[in-house]
Parts: sequence; structure tokens; C-alpha cells
Amino acid sequence: MNKKRNVFVAWLMLCSFSLCLHAQIPNGYYGKTDGKTGAELKGVLYDIIGKHTVISYAGLWEVYETTDVVPGTEDKVYDLFSTEENYYSTSVHGTDFNREHVVPQSWWGGGNKSNAYSDVFNVLPSESTANSAKSNYPLGEITGAVQFDNGRIRIGKSSKSGGADYVFEPYDEFKGDFARIYMYVATCYQGNSWTQTNYAFSPGVSEYPAFQSWIIPLLLRWNRFDPVSEWEIARQEAVYGIQHNRNPFIDYPILAEYIWGDSVAVDFDLANAVPHVGAPFTEEGGKDDDDSPIDIAGLDRLLFNEAFDDVVSGNDYATDGSSVVWNGNENIVAVSSAYCAGKAVKLGASKKRGEITTVPIIYDGGRLRVEVDVKGWTSVEGEISVCVSGAEEQTASYSAKINDSYETVSLIFTGVSQNPSVTVGTTEKRCFLDGLRVYGESETDGVNGVREDKTPDDAYYTISGQRLTSKPLRHGIYIHHGKKIVVR
Repeated sequence: MNKKRNVFVAWLMLCSFSLCLHAQIPNGYYGKTDGKTGAELKGVLYDIIGKHTVISYAGLWEVYETTDVVPGTEDKVYDLFSTEENYYSTSVHGTDFNREHVVPQSWWGGGNKSNAYSDVFNVLPSESTANSAKSNYPLGEITGAVQFDNGRIRIGKSSKSGGADYVFEPYDEFKGDFARIYMYVATCYQGNSWTQTNYAFSPGVSEYPAFQSWIIPLLLRWNRFDPVSEWEIARQEAVYGIQHNRNPFIDYPILAEYIWGDSVAVDFDLANAVPHVGAPFTEEGGKDDDDSPIDIAGLDRLLFNEAFDDVVSGNDYATDGSSVVWNGNENIVAVSSAYCAGKAVKLGASKKRGEITTVPIIYDGGRLRVEVDVKGWTSVEGEISVCVSGAEEQTASYSAKINDSYETVSLIFTGVSQNPSVTVGTTEKRCFLDGLRVYGESETDGVNGVREDKTPDDAYYTISGQRLTSKPLRHGIYIHHGKKIVVR
């Protein structure tokens, strides 16, 4: 989508030569990313951008004179949150326009508990009314009533919110900007201890994938849908000159695919990566309604399947129907605060967290995909935690409630031990489980021999189901004529 930022047209015409000279990625800056993927790639980026010059919160006002006052205007402040015009010299700082955290400070416990508190990439000038309306709501797509709309952002109800009352949705031409800021914060501050009520990041310290599962597809889609603009590039250079680090997802939006998206199974090829260009996107195809993280190619061999069909007492549609203790079965060998719920299991009690653990699963180790069918107890949303032997614990949010159908959440694990066990537990609120499945690498003698995923035409598709308009040129795994192919 073309950016509609007409306030910059005159300035860009005057400064295009300067941008060509100075909007260059420093030579060797991303050298260590080559050949990395997934959690390892994210960790390398953290090493590159995590150490930077920290600006004081009070010092942001002065910084904005360089990063956010539009050159060629009478000190007009550019604002991603509002169409209101504010001028730096005549506005009352803190009243007419504020310093607004894209990733809210309450999500890490408030204030200077994290350097994200005054990070220029994360804290932007904002008109005060829009700032108040945004509150600490997560990014999202509004599917219900709209509470606030100023022509640039909207606040409203969503079916996917991580538990927040409302979500904050930018207009289309700014969605990629905000997605890339979320990705930057998740990478630069991957050691943050996120609170339980942060809605979008995994509670506690979660280096990978960092995000809760519901928001990953949204961020990837916005990153693809709204390409990097001239404004992002120009602001990046200004921030780099002050803070001495960069947002990798502005320089190389395609990095998101190698960390969270459909190229996780492929090593990042820095030499052939095109700056400021992301994954191809079309309105056709895709998994816009899928709350799960994008699947990894080849993780389709079913290793373990527990449907809890042997649980014959209790029910999962009334709060008094799941009080009988369940002691497990031949697949589930360890339980804690687990109760019968009629071909399902309720985990947790009013003051206890529930947990179940599988038998060791016959597998050589490496990568696994874990699927859990889950919904909340009574009318609450919540989270589950999933542990796999040898891999880092992950959490997944769900929004289905007691009267809803079960919601499937999916998590990808790397570095899995041989013959691993899987543990699923509650993090805070009680929930019902109706199914637990574990998938491993396909046994095949090559990518072309994986399985037939039928496509209706001669087009190429990404693993996540996006139809491409032409033969793919970038490295990755694709589906063509019912077979998976690798472009190297």
C-alpha cells in the first residue's frame, strides 16, 4: 500500500539526494545474522541492537526536534497517532502533545524498570487526546464497537485481544510502522520481565518467541501489507545518529519471516536480502483468521495424540460439572489439579494451577509443533504454559470461554531433546483441555518428497497459504503443484 504522507512530499524532493547518501545500512552491521534463523537469529539481533545510548525520558523533548519535527515546515511535529497539527515551539510539551509509548510501560511494570521507557524507537510524539484513548491497549483489529476514531487510529472491541477490553488499530497506511516497533521492542528488550496483564508479550522473561501466539500472525500480516516508508527510513537514520542502534525490521522487514514467519526453517541469507523489502503479500489466500503462529514446513508427522476420550464423567459447560479428580492415563503420566470434564479435562482450581505431563514421546529431537485445544473456565480468557524437554517454556493465549467451541493454539519448539515429554499447565486461570497433539519432522528423503498439499492452479504459495503473483525470487520454502520446494 502506498503511504499517504503528503506532508513530506516537498521535503523528500529537497532531501532525496541526502537520503541516498545517508540512508545506508552501516557496512557489516548485520554481519552476524547470516545463516541464522528463528530464536538464534533473534538472539543475534539482540546482541547487535541491545546495547545503545540510553536517552533520558526528559531528554526526549530535545530529541524530537531532530527526529520528529518535519523539515521544511514551521516546526510541525509529525504524529502517527493523530491528524491534529502541533508545532514544537508553540505547543505545550506534555499538554498539547505527549510522549507516547507504542509498547506501553505498564507492560514491564512501569517507568524506568526497562530502557524501553525512553527508547526513541518506542516513544513517539502524540496528540494528548489520542494518547489517552490508546491507553495501554494492544495492537489489534477491531471487530466490534468502535470507541474512538480520529482519522488515524481507532480504539474498539476485538475478538482477538489477548484479554484486553479494547485494541488499538492504526489506519492501514501505518500498520506496518507499529508492527515493526513491536518487533523491535521484542528483540531489543528480550530480557524484559513482562507482566501477566500485558496482553501481547509472553508473561515473565521470554526470549523466544516473545509474543503471545494470538498476535504473531497479525504482526506478520501488517509487516507484509504496509511496506517501509520514506518516513520510517528517515526517522531511523535520525535515531541511529542519537541512540546508535537501529530497528532491524525497518532495514530488513523480511527478518520477521525468518524469526516468526514462514521462513523459520530457512537460514537467513544476508547477501541476497534486499533492504526495506519484506515478504510478498496479496489479498488472495493467507490465514487471516488463524490465531496460531505460522507453521514450520515439515512439522506434520503426528507423534502424539491425546483426545481425553476416556474421561467419561463431568462436563465442560457448567462450573459445577468438573469436580471429580482425574488421575491421568497411559499417555498422561503426571497430573496436578486435574479434573474430569466429560471427554475433556479441567486444569486448575480456585487457588491451584493445574498441569499434565505426557509420557516420553519417541522422537530423535530437534523441532516440534505442539497443538492444544483449549477454552476458559466460566467467562474468562487466559493463558496456558507449554514445556517441552530441552526447549524454552512458552505461553499461549486463548479467548474461547466455557460456552464457546474449543480454540486450537499452536506453538513451535526448537532444540528439543531426544524422547521429550510435554507439559501443559495453567498460568493463572482455570481452563479446559479437549486435545493435545505433538508433531515432528516428516520422514522424507528430500523436501520434494514431503507430502502433497494440493494447490488449485499454477501459482506459488507460501507455507502460510499466501498466493504469490509470480515465481518467488527470495529464499524460502514454497508450495507449487502440490509439492514443497526450496528456493536457495
